[in-house]
Amino acid sequence: PDQCGAADLQYLVGRQKTEIPIPLRPGMRRVVCTTCPMTQDVVPGRQTVLFDAATGVVTAVKCG
Repeated sequence: PDQCGAADLQYLVGRQKTEIPIPLRPGMRRVVCTTCPMTQDVVPGRQTVLFDAATGVVTAVKCG
């Protein structure tokens, strides 16, 4: 199930990270490059937006 609302942000995949909207709850969204270090803690209600460091293109949006 989509516990964090990631389905609503799937339109971002393939777009530039600059198009990611400012979240209403900043603590519940993280934006991370695909090669950057990231904590491995799982927070089901948190959105994780991954982008390619070289191009700035969003590659995935998921919960966790």
